[in-house]
Amino acid sequence: MPEILIINHYANPGSGRHFQLARELVMRGYSVSIAASSYLSKTNEQRSENISSNGIKFFFVPTRSYKGNGLRRIINMVQFAVKVKGCLPRDYKPDLVIGSSVHPFAWLAAEKIARKAKAPFIAEVRDLWPQTLIDMGAIADKSIPAWFFRGLEKRAYVKSQHIITLLPAADAYICGRYRIDKDKITHISNGIDIREFDFLAQDNASRAAEILNPYKDKFLVVYAGAMGRANQIDTIVEAAREIAGAGEDRICFLLFGQGTEVERLKAETDKIGLDNVHFMGQQPYSLIPALLRGCNLNIVAMKNIDLYQYGISLNKLYTYLASGRPIVFSGKVANDLVQDARAGISVAPEDSEAVAQAIMTVMADKTKAEEMGRQGRRCAEESYDIPYLANKLDDLIRRCLSNERY
Repeated sequence: MPEILIINHYANPGSGRHFQLARELVMRGYSVSIAASSYLSKTNEQRSENISSNGIKFFFVPTRSYKGNGLRRIINMVQFAVKVKGCLPRDYKPDLVIGSSVHPFAWLAAEKIARKAKAPFIAEVRDLWPQTLIDMGAIADKSIPAWFFRGLEKRAYVKSQHIITLLPAADAYICGRYRIDKDKITHISNGIDIREFDFLAQDNASRAAEILNPYKDKFLVVYAGAMGRANQIDTIVEAAREIAGAGEDRICFLLFGQGTEVERLKAETDKIGLDNVHFMGQQPYSLIPALLRGCNLNIVAMKNIDLYQYGISLNKLYTYLASGRPIVFSGKVANDLVQDARAGISVAPEDSEAVAQAIMTVMADKTKAEEMGRQGRRCAEESYDIPYLANKLDDLIRRCLSNERY
């Protein structure tokens, strides 16, 4: 029984990419352990005791608490990477190690553990470091932090036996900048557990109906996800303003989630008296499938930045597809799932007028909207269901363990 170690700072028992994939691997005969940080910033909680969930062993690495994205968070990341090895059992020897780059320090820890165990090391690329920070305006291209993170990035790509990327066109970046062989890279996107989604949608239907009941006579446009600088909620709010300005009062926007931009956005909508936008707060994921099923349309808006030429892998987008509801997508990306699956209407990024028009177009044709929803659901089932993605990971692991080259 091969022993697989996954190092992911933010992994959680019961949910998330690596829990879902690990659960599938366990059912295929693997033994899987996940090393994660003890500290959960969303709940300000420290997890001290290692646990087993669905046959997956979780080792929690003691790290300091933090708020925001300042120095304390960087210390938290470094602590995690330094302490991972010491939190594993003394005689623990994995057959393969996956280091996931929610931050790149995890790569260093994974490489070190794999080297000592004489095991293959797979570098998983979730965000392109430091390109994401550069394109988001957090650091300068020629800065010392950019130079430092590029060094970590190059080391991971060179030292790993294989690279997993969540972004479908990231191989162009990796191969172009670091001259890595394209055959060394495999794309395994985020996805959705269809069976779990359907169970949660049915199990929480009555609770979701209670939440949505005050808006039952409206055409409901729903956003469910983070509300930070990267999420371009301004485009959605501006689209709501366009619709209200056109005298259309049948459309209502429900925004579920939290983030650094919420208070600013609330203040702006209050200032202009925009009453067709409602900030619904953070809801547990268990409620999201039923809430999406209870709405008429889902919405995603992206920033207009060069980074997305390498593609996106948004968890919310796969959840939207699974809901069977049409989607309005505002963005310019390498992989426009909404357009490719004919699951809704795609428009240019940061174009609130086009978003508003797309929403009204969907509302005007119920038959076409239902067909869009069916197409999206079919796409989720065929290409992004977790068991399907786990098959790709299983195949890659087997090849790495047999030292077979792609």
